[in-house]
Amino acid sequence: GDLIAVMFFALMFGIAATVIRSDGTRSFVGAVQGIYDICLKLIGWVIELAPYAVAALLFSITAVLGFDVLVQLARFVGTVLLALGIHLFIVFPILLRVFGGMSPLAFFRNAQPALLTAFSTSSSSATLPTTLKVSEDNLGVPRRVARFVCTLGATANMNGTALFEGITVLFLAQFFGV
Repeated sequence: GDLIAVMFFALMFGIAATVIRSDGTRSFVGAVQGIYDICLKLIGWVIELAPYAVAALLFSITAVLGFDVLVQLARFVGTVLLALGIHLFIVFPILLRVFGGMSPLAFFRNAQPALLTAFSTSSSSATLPTTLKVSEDNLGVPRRVARFVCTLGATANMNGTALFEGITVLFLAQFFGV
């Protein structure tokens, strides 16, 4: 259950697989790439089915609890969108300007394909290929840096998820009277 240890081991394993240039490691890397491609296809299918699953879930909850639950759900969605909007349009541009020394408008303009993919999929993993392409081609990040930082960031840096989970806990506590 120690995620940091697993991440460290995976990092060291990847470095060792890169350093050793043998037929066996090339075969292993090819197999892992194949598994990655399969996983991306599965994630794509799940993303395509998600709207139908959400509609079925909303229907069953509304049938059991009535339409009042939809009002509470709408307040929850509004609160999440407000918090994410503050993070995206206020906090993030300040961080870009202060620590990145970059114009937020230029960043948003250049990162638009990755941002749209992230917004439409709500998945860091599903957005990763687009993020890598945009960071290398549009933002001028060196390939080695982009591959390392974007992959690590998709796993470890989930600010929106942290905001969402905090608001969700509060919503569920209020919903169940805790």
